[in-house]
Amino acid sequence: MLSIEDLTLLQAIRETGSLSRAWAKRLLPCPAVQGSDRFV
Repeated sequence: MLSIEDLTLLQAIRETGSLSRAWAKRLLPCPAVQGSDRFV
């Protein structure tokens, strides 16, 4: 089973099309990154 964090990362990879960008998006403590678009 994938955890919520894994699913969020996979969605970020789909959205950005890049693993490194997905990791950066996930790791950056930015309100915009943690906004509602990330948790649909």
